Amino acid sequence: MNREPVGGAPARFDRLFRSLSPLAEKPFDKPGSFRYIPTVMQAPPDKLDRNTALTGAILAGGRSRRMGQNKALLRVAGKALIEHVVDAVRHQVEELMVISNQPEAFAFLNLPIYRDAVTSCGPLAGIYTALKHARAERCLVVACDLPFLSAGLIQFLRENAGPEDVLVFESESGVQPLCASYRRTCLPLIERQIAAGAYKVADFLEQVKTRRVRLDAKLAFYDDHLFFNVNTPEELERARRWQKEGVRTQAEKSRDED
Repeated sequence: MNREPVGGAPARFDRLFRSLSPLAEKPFDKPGSFRYIPTVMQAPPDKLDRNTALTGAILAGGRSRRMGQNKALLRVAGKALIEHVVDAVRHQVEELMVISNQPEAFAFLNLPIYRDAVTSCGPLAGIYTALKHARAERCLVVACDLPFLSAGLIQFLRENAGPEDVLVFESESGVQPLCASYRRTCLPLIERQIAAGAYKVADFLEQVKTRRVRLDAKLAFYDDHLFFNVNTPEELERARRWQKEGVRTQAEKSRDED
């Protein structure tokens, strides 16, 4: 890929290409603090088939303004929100990473952690960073605040991905781009979008080959709460109440299967 800055790109996009030089292709390494080395089992580079493998990336770079604190670490059913997402994703992918600008907060996950390659671009920056670091051709990008996400849904995304650039669900609340499968073929267009200051993921989806799958009760893994995300204290309490009333998280489903 040509790593020269795109004409007219803002200064942060110029810095992006320098940050992705070979010297920067490593997990979090912040001057004056510890170097985080992942210990979770990942597919060795020589064992990963780029065309058939799937990378997973959990986005935890939001500012949690409405929550007032890092929502990914808030607990439902005894686990942090991000841990529920890890439970749903980790057995469906060959490698798993976290995209966050607060890497120290997620060291307990024992996963590779990467900072956003560009700043102030919203979720599009997280998708871009995930695709840049993904070793597989396809990358499953998932938000950190989905406590009722299921492994069945993730398995569907893995098994039904085809030649399209993006495979995404569409629920009653709309398209769900932060639980979707992206091909690395999306990278050039995302770079152009960022250079142009167009950061809306919805606009990006209109520019690539996107296949939308309607989420309905006919799907074996269907649940009303699959895409319920936690942004406010009220939504957090709602998630906790639902869990107590019997809406199961992926960790609870896995325990039942065992």
